[in-house]
Amino acid sequence: MIISIIFGVITVMNGQEIEKLENDNNDKSNKINDLESKLNEVVNETNELFNSYLRLLLKNLNFTHTERISVYKVYQDRFKLIGRTSIDPTLSSAGRSDYPITDGFIGKGWREGEFFINNLPEITANGGNTYYNAINKINSIPRDVVNNLRMKSRNVFIYRINGYDGNPKAVLVFESLQPICFEKEFIIDKLNGVKQPLVMFIEKNNGVVITENILGV
Repeated sequence: MIISIIFGVITVMNGQEIEKLENDNNDKSNKINDLESKLNEVVNETNELFNSYLRLLLKNLNFTHTERISVYKVYQDRFKLIGRTSIDPTLSSAGRSDYPITDGFIGKGWREGEFFINNLPEITANGGNTYYNAINKINSIPRDVVNNLRMKSRNVFIYRINGYDGNPKAVLVFESLQPICFEKEFIIDKLNGVKQPLVMFIEKNNGVVITENILGV
């Protein structure tokens, strides 16, 4: 009888402890969810502010619906898209979230500080072979990557941005579907007055890290 009572008391106490632990876990889980939600809000607000700034730059460059500006920040030895804008919404949408740091024009611009080209072949020429060969000859890039590009640009300027410490942090990519739309000197001249705010945005933009930590990717 006494043993049964003792066993009953222990069972009740264990049940209360388990319930307390479950409540604590639920409370912590809710706090984590709230924190993740707030972090995502901060990331989204920062990204929107950055894209608004890029839209002003787009206007300052007199870019039309055939042009686009993208910003790639280097994270864990890969390019991560942190900003993009174009008058054409289809060109503004994000493609792949990251890119190899060595491939294509952006890889070349990253290594050399800048890269400019215009008058690339039409994509329709020779089933796209002429266009691909012209790109791949300058800096290798897989054929399927080129085939899947939403914007097959014919005028491109890659400009590397250094951080406050003087080390390379990101690249700006200016593109046009037109064979001859802009010269690099024109872009550089327009950047002279706005480079510091760009550096600030790029330095502060850690949305890549926060989002990936939350998602566990």
